[in-house]
Amino acid sequence: MTAPEMRLAWQRFVEAWRFRPYITAFSVGLIPVGAVAIIYGDKVSKALGNLAANYVSRGVGFALFVGAIITLLGILSHRALMQTLGMAFLAVGLGVYGIGVLLGLGLGGMVAGPIALLASAATVRRIITMAQGDTRSRIVADS
Repeated sequence: MTAPEMRLAWQRFVEAWRFRPYITAFSVGLIPVGAVAIIYGDKVSKALGNLAANYVSRGVGFALFVGAIITLLGILSHRALMQTLGMAFLAVGLGVYGIGVLLGLGLGGMVAGPIALLASAATVRRIITMAQGDTRSRIVADS
């Protein structure tokens, strides 16, 4: 990547951070979270460890890791379709994690589970908004 391309990518990232801080923070913050879940499997989540086999935890980690990377690349390249695909992975990973926490921990998961489910719902709503073509989406994602 050349210096002008790097500068443009940085400008796109800063612009996305201004207009869409939620998904921008997720695209950066969930990369290490997903990587840890892939590496350690059910050891990273007592809820998923109680509920399902190791592969479910790794699947959630994969969805978060890949989704975050694809979303970040979509932000940096201004490709709305890439961002949408990445956010779909994030929504699935967060949704499965939220359900897993509620089912695996019961009352012990009454904080983390709904937070993950609400984040999943907000991500799905953002995907719908982008598909409908709101003005900010076009400015940030399609310009």
